[in-house]
Amino acid sequence: MKKDTEGKIDEALDMVAALILETDHPRGVLDEVVRVCRQVRTERSAGGAPAKAA
Repeated sequence: MKKDTEGKIDEALDMVAALILETDHPRGVLDEVVRVCRQVRTERSAGGAPAKAA
């Protein structure tokens, strides 16, 4: 699994950090990240097509 996610986690964390710096609203950014993660997990467990991050 590590080879599948190599670099993707770092890239996602960099994006979250950039959004926090741009918006100056860390709680809002983190709330949105958690919401999207839960949505993707729900869709995958329901058998839907995997969602792609924007």
